[in-house]
Amino acid sequence: MAKRLGLTLTGCYAAAAFVLVGPDAAVAQAPLAPSNPEQERCIEAFADTPEEAAMKEAIGEPPEDVRKEMMNTEGWEGLGALARWGESRLIEVFGSEDAARAAGEKIRIEKYTLRLKLLREAANAGHLPSLYRLVQTSGHREYEGFPGAMGPEEKESAFRTLYEYNFPLVPQILGNQCLDELEDVEEPTLTADPGLGCVDRRFLDPYGPPEFTPPAEREHQEVVCTEEELAEWSARRAAHRKSYEAEKARHVAEVAERREKCLDLIREGGFRGHMYAWERLASYDLTTLVREVGIVPPVEHYAWLELEALTWRERDWEDQYSVPLSNQQRLRDDFLSEEQLAEAVALAEMYAKVLWARRIDLLKADVCQLLPQFAGDPDPYASDLVPR
Repeated sequence: MAKRLGLTLTGCYAAAAFVLVGPDAAVAQAPLAPSNPEQERCIEAFADTPEEAAMKEAIGEPPEDVRKEMMNTEGWEGLGALARWGESRLIEVFGSEDAARAAGEKIRIEKYTLRLKLLREAANAGHLPSLYRLVQTSGHREYEGFPGAMGPEEKESAFRTLYEYNFPLVPQILGNQCLDELEDVEEPTLTADPGLGCVDRRFLDPYGPPEFTPPAEREHQEVVCTEEELAEWSARRAAHRKSYEAEKARHVAEVAERREKCLDLIREGGFRGHMYAWERLASYDLTTLVREVGIVPPVEHYAWLELEALTWRERDWEDQYSVPLSNQQRLRDDFLSEEQLAEAVALAEMYAKVLWARRIDLLKADVCQLLPQFAGDPDPYASDLVPR
């Protein structure tokens, strides 16, 4: 029904997030920029419009029973209770489903148009977070056709600009795109061996009656290979196989080199404090059949898991259920030698000391306030971008 009403129910879902997170959620620890006009324009782009605020006020707050159902039900089903209540309230407020749909569509068009306008104005003034949010917003299907939305070429150019000026959220996105592209790279295949222009006597049955000899063999029985022809064919076949093995080895080496460059992009995001990059670097390589192989080497994997364990604790989740700590224990038991373990622990301590203070938690931080704000801003981590 929500889709039929023409409302994305953004307000309802935002209300759910407010209830779950609370109004006093702490900001991330990464340094945030002081206010400036372009930053304020970026923030305004994602604020409620007056019409949207008026609609929310008319709908009101969900009753206690809906809140309890939402909080006591896991996953999207809990939000479903809030959505159903919101749908019924919209019809009550506007009198009918058609009227609610028309009002919702009008608010949506005005909101999206204003959002893209504000973001583009701030981006054109050189505000990097606004450029980032404009790229990300334009990637959503519901913004297609709206004035100000970016096309594919403009988005690609914007990503290059953002990366060039060290915007901290971009390296992880580029690294993931890079890894995705690698999955589509085709491996070389072994083509058919070069054929013989004669019949190998070894594969003819000298005692078989003609009527039982395959027609193709009967046709060529008079053209029997000489020893020289067989030796030449064998050499061609070996050269063919050798060429394939060499091509395959080159392919494996090229993919490995490209994969490392992809991972370096994600590492760069991790060093700049992007917590999604930490999560990615602490994950496992699902492209291999070997069990529990991280996408980075074990020593480094252990260190990224340390940051994930700290994130787990910051969410007030108990250590006894901590997946990152469990994965670290598995690395200690099954993969790391004593020397490697000492190296991993030292690296983990350094990551916890250096990178944890830089963390950018997008559940709490406003992207519009992230550094750098403008192209001319200094890189806050230029001197120690790779602390390993």
